Amino acid sequence: MLPTPQLIGIAAGVGVFWLTLAVVATLLVKGGTVERLRKELAGAAPPPPVEKPRLTEELLEAARTLPKRPALGEAAATASTKKGPPLRIVVRRFAPAGMLTSGDSPAYARASDGAARFGADAYDPKKAWPGGAPPAPEPSTDDGEGLVLVEAASERVVGALRLVANRPSDLAIGLELLWVHPAYAPGGTVAPRAAQLGIFATLDALIKRGYRRVEARVDAADARRRKLLESCGFGIEGVLRKYAVVEERSRDAAVYALLNTDWRQGGGKARLAAQLDVTK
Repeated sequence: MLPTPQLIGIAAGVGVFWLTLAVVATLLVKGGTVERLRKELAGAAPPPPVEKPRLTEELLEAARTLPKRPALGEAAATASTKKGPPLRIVVRRFAPAGMLTSGDSPAYARASDGAARFGADAYDPKKAWPGGAPPAPEPSTDDGEGLVLVEAASERVVGALRLVANRPSDLAIGLELLWVHPAYAPGGTVAPRAAQLGIFATLDALIKRGYRRVEARVDAADARRRKLLESCGFGIEGVLRKYAVVEERSRDAAVYALLNTDWRQGGGKARLAAQLDVTK
């Protein structure tokens, strides 16, 4: 027979074990876990979803009136500089060639060919932006619009954006960052805030017109475009695996979005304006 102290220890351990089981069982019952499990096993219907509040009249009117083909027209943003005059970037529709004008194509080609221009050294377009500078954007498509970034003082075409996947009834649209001359991109030698100013002006114009969601999808391996979007307030929502095939290789797409509530109530516009020293 075991000594009395050992018997007492064993009895105390058994008592603690059963007491613990009793406490856990009580908590499960009192907390409703047992009842929920019982209902799930019995096939009880889940609780009804919480109904979303109705949109404001302003947003509903925008959903009815926004065009199927986006028409940004022209947007601009101006920022103060430490030296020299303010930097003003204008975003406008890409001008096609016409009977009496060559449009924006020659200026876009010159800015994206990698030659030494704008007081900056020559560069390799494919290294500056993954994939190089794409062809000039189409002025207008069924659900999109090609845009150029223009430095107002010099009237230089320094980059391009494109509005895509327009869904006016859902108050949603896509923004595709095509290309920006390295001298005008973050870290550039001429106007490193130009790309961000162009995106700032575009976002502000779209949200003022009633869009609630601006989405951007970029190659998940494209660190430069991703960093630029994040610096403008876009938040990552996820990665679409095996989204595309580029040069015979699989590519994932990183999905970013900026909401009207992020821009307004969330202070996104104010933060970016302060970061860029936007004056108007």
